[in-house]
Amino acid sequence: MTPGQAWDAYLTAQQAAAEAVRDCGWSPGDGTPQGDRAVGLLDAADLAWSQFEATAMAEPEASS
Repeated sequence: MTPGQAWDAYLTAQQAAAEAVRDCGWSPGDGTPQGDRAVGLLDAADLAWSQFEATAMAEPEASS
């Protein structure tokens, strides 16, 4: 996975999490199915961010 692909995956996960948080009335983890889904998607976005960081750190920047 390239840093660009990891970034795209992070953005997708973040957008899904934001949508889920709105759908549950801004109360993730409130014990409702919508709130539980929001928590899961927030966790997935955190994981996607970690993967982006790992790939970005593994690939040195191209010099100009």
